[in-house]
Amino acid sequence: MEFLRIWEILLRRKWTIIILFVICFTTLVLWTHIVTPTYKATAKLLVETSDTLSSLMTNLGLQDMGGNIITTGESYSTDIALA
Repeated sequence: MEFLRIWEILLRRKWTIIILFVICFTTLVLWTHIVTPTYKATAKLLVETSDTLSSLMTNLGLQDMGGNIITTGESYSTDIALA
């Protein structure tokens, strides 16, 4: 009984509900196209030195062919944070 009464009220007010929905939906669509998107990204990178590459190159006999691939003369920080 109660459900039928609610259904009758909704049917009587269907145009009000439809118009409100269309207004809200149109406003939302227009707003998403007008507003400039804002993007933000953060990243953290930890670089650790490893002797694996140099020992692998020594085992393969590549150490004598031009030195290390990794440059040892430059100093890099091992922690890099991008914001």
